[in-house]
Amino acid sequence: MNFDFCSVVDVQSFNRQLPTFSTSTKPTLVEVQQFIIEVSSYLRSIISQAGYDIDNLHEVSGTAPSAITAGSNVVVPLGSGEGDAFTAYSKLKIEGLVSGVVKLEFQVLASKSGDSLTIAVVSNSYSADAVIKEANDAMQIIRHICVLGVSLNIEKSIFSGSDPNISNRYEEIRDQYFGDKKNQSGIWAIQNVEDFLRGATQTGEAAERATLQSYGSEHEGDTDVKPVIEKDMDF
Repeated sequence: MNFDFCSVVDVQSFNRQLPTFSTSTKPTLVEVQQFIIEVSSYLRSIISQAGYDIDNLHEVSGTAPSAITAGSNVVVPLGSGEGDAFTAYSKLKIEGLVSGVVKLEFQVLASKSGDSLTIAVVSNSYSADAVIKEANDAMQIIRHICVLGVSLNIEKSIFSGSDPNISNRYEEIRDQYFGDKKNQSGIWAIQNVEDFLRGATQTGEAAERATLQSYGSEHEGDTDVKPVIEKDMDF
């Protein structure tokens, strides 16, 4: 199953210093959307290799059989019994077709009554069968890492490697995205820290975890590892 882990709104919020993405910005809105697809695809591979069930990152999910109209305090009926496990005030991920195009957003569940959810704000109007999932801790962690990965691509699209404007912000984002043993964060933590994606379903009794496979564990502390990985893969 292919799905994105963050939205354009998430990325824009993290990059408030940039103008609103459009056809005339650098990068363009379409390019940012493509970055999200690429980074999400890469993260799906990392998460799956770390032993998590990629199709069950969300443990609470429901489908809206009727269309959803944008607005405030929107009541969304789900299928029979699907609303039971949702928790009021939790963060929701809404994903579905908007005028034939797949879109997603993260919003807050204001309240629920039986199988009907009242969502505080819905930005898009979705066709019938939109999927609503409770964004558990695992999804929130992955969402943030996805935003970091997309922001790396944005920085690379704006500046050249020799431009001093790229240095501080680019390096900071890159360090957070890849993570490390000291901070137990980012991609490193997904690969190496047991149950880092708490709330996500794991496959098998013991997940086989990557430890910088191309270099071996003896190179975990090497300063040249991340630049080599970055050079080989564009994400």
